[in-house]
Amino acid sequence: MAPNSLVWVALVPKDILDGSTRQAGSFTRIAPGDQARFVSQAIMLPSDLRGRLRPEEWRPIIASSLLFRKTYWKLLLRKLALDWPSMFLTLVSLIGPFYFFFAIRSVWLAAIATSVPITIFVVGQIGYNLAHKRLMLSADRQAAKLVGKQPFLDVLKKIDDFKLEDIEWIKGRGRISRALTIDQGSMRE
Repeated sequence: MAPNSLVWVALVPKDILDGSTRQAGSFTRIAPGDQARFVSQAIMLPSDLRGRLRPEEWRPIIASSLLFRKTYWKLLLRKLALDWPSMFLTLVSLIGPFYFFFAIRSVWLAAIATSVPITIFVVGQIGYNLAHKRLMLSADRQAAKLVGKQPFLDVLKKIDDFKLEDIEWIKGRGRISRALTIDQGSMRE
């Protein structure tokens, strides 16, 4: 369904499974200021860019968001398909520490068995985050093909020149932290 209304918002919300690393308040996960979001019959655009971009300059942002939305469901289904087995393994591996601690009375085996579910969770989350980021970059590449690579890069450069707080926050983070979390890729990526 195509959106039939446009909403300017100060903070563009994200889905809970969308993996944002930036939060506003305790539960609101927000997208970077250069992303659009489709909710029901509306398109949400960041109010920080209202009046700063010409209508044709919104094309790359909206195209990338549409392409990401189209392919995001595949990633979400894959995540759910992989989450159930890993959740089962995590629950089964949580039984191990209790067995080792209470039956065998070994603190070391209990500690090692406790690390298994933590490792399963961390590795699974890192894998999902990297797949999500690759999907975002793929949507950007496809949008650049549709609207043209140079106009796409020009709009990103223009947005970068605005020095929006959230985008500067993402750029200021360390390389490892950016690689392991879901943030929009840099212009170089």
